[in-house]
Amino acid sequence: MTDRARVQRYDDAGQPARVTRTPQGGLRVDAAVTRTGVLSYSDGERSSVEYKPDSEVFDAASLASLEGVPVTVDHPPALVDASTWRELTVGHALSAPRRDGDLVVLTLAVQAADVVAQIEGRDLHDVSSGYTCEVD
Repeated sequence: MTDRARVQRYDDAGQPARVTRTPQGGLRVDAAVTRTGVLSYSDGERSSVEYKPDSEVFDAASLASLEGVPVTVDHPPALVDASTWRELTVGHALSAPRRDGDLVVLTLAVQAADVVAQIEGRDLHDVSSGYTCEVD
């Protein structure tokens, strides 16, 4: 029998590969949002090293869970839901997730003018996904 715990994780997948302005003044951001491999996590009290295999990261259900996800600035204290969406969201995933080597890549739409300015001014430059998972 395997012990499993549901935890919240944040994957810093790096800087966007491409940022382009839309005719409406928003941005399209092509960015890696997660990856496979051995990753280190810390919640401030405990640290762990975890393995995210290709078979789980690129599983059809896992990839489907990224379709249309909200985009936020930084990580809110809890995942975005219907009651916090208007307050926290600055955009959403535009494309279906796709594999690029050991990365999962999405095209994100950013619509909030202040956030567009921060990205173009390079004040915001990293992309990191937040999600829950079971760790065994």
